Amino acid sequence: RDEWLNGPSGNNAAKINLYGTARKGWLVTPAITIPEEGYELKFDLCLTDWNNATPIEDPTAQQDDRFIVAMSNSPDMSNPTTLREWNNTGSEWVFNDIPYTGAEIVISLTGVTGMRYFAFYGESTASGGDNDLMIDNVTIRETPTGPAMSVMPMDWDFGEVVVTTSAQKDFIISNYGMGTLTVNSVTVSGESFSLNEPFSPANLLNGETVTFSVQFLPTVVGEHTGSISIASNAGTLELPLTGSSYDPIISTFPWIEDFGTVTTDWPVEYWTQLSGLYPNIDGTTTQWYRDEWLNGPSGNNAAKINIYGTTRKGWLVTPPVNLPDGSYELKFDMGLTDYANSNPIEDPTSQLDDKFIVAVSDFQDMSNPTTLREWNNTGSE
Repeated sequence: RDEWLNGPSGNNAAKINLYGTARKGWLVTPAITIPEEGYELKFDLCLTDWNNATPIEDPTAQQDDRFIVAMSNSPDMSNPTTLREWNNTGSEWVFNDIPYTGAEIVISLTGVTGMRYFAFYGESTASGGDNDLMIDNVTIRETPTGPAMSVMPMDWDFGEVVVTTSAQKDFIISNYGMGTLTVNSVTVSGESFSLNEPFSPANLLNGETVTFSVQFLPTVVGEHTGSISIASNAGTLELPLTGSSYDPIISTFPWIEDFGTVTTDWPVEYWTQLSGLYPNIDGTTTQWYRDEWLNGPSGNNAAKINIYGTTRKGWLVTPPVNLPDGSYELKFDMGLTDYANSNPIEDPTSQLDDKFIVAVSDFQDMSNPTTLREWNNTGSE
């Protein structure tokens, strides 16, 4: 179990990490008795980059991966019937096309009655690709005979947001029933929540969707609650909204961060870690960590990144700093040692690609950074 879409806490889903050569995991429901004809299986499905809320990095890297929904008369899933398969080798449903933003899947159970077990199967049998596949809101229900409204997600926690800054979330309304679903209005309540744009009434045929976006913009520190009300000819849905806000802005100087003397409070409060080849950001990372300064005796911690290989691109970002008028400067201690010891680097010719950059940005996601100083081996001062 993990957060749906690898997003904020509070909305869990079932998840399998698909990578490598030995992933072949079955998630099986309890026994379900379908009383008569006219039922269907519905669930939410998404595919993201590993541990991120972003799309898969390289669509060519997991051609072997697949996802199968199956049904059996037995809890050990012997003699399974494939209800639907997503793969990259010719199936109608393409594995790499599973959206990272999530999709609602409906599978007809025409002809199925009696006791059944349903399985969700994820597979990776070859190296390449490292992705998270998730399912949520698994439902067995009667197939609607009239219009029926579904919204994804059914609730949302915006998590922690810096006070007076905003976060957005898209919601998708779909008609999974028959006939026309008329969505008359979408309204948002709660002091810190609002629609990004006014909603215009929409008529949706079976399978059609319409999207709206909600903004969370807290102006005071604390916990915030709100709701979305969606009125249609299929009824009214109420969706809860939550979020919290904090004020991490540094405005008292001198400000010093020495990364503490214990290892239990990392990352340091309000610091963040990002990933991406400078100057671009492509996600988050845990490449920075706390260790002893200069790999020396315990009791004097520092922030550290192990620079090696082909994929190190770690950003360690301070909380927002509000500098008043006047002359200020940035000061810090810096050391470069051989891996896991206090010695000089072993071979100065073996890391000519390595670099270290100090940058500043107006944004917490470090977009449009300005380089303050760069250390490299290819001609920098």
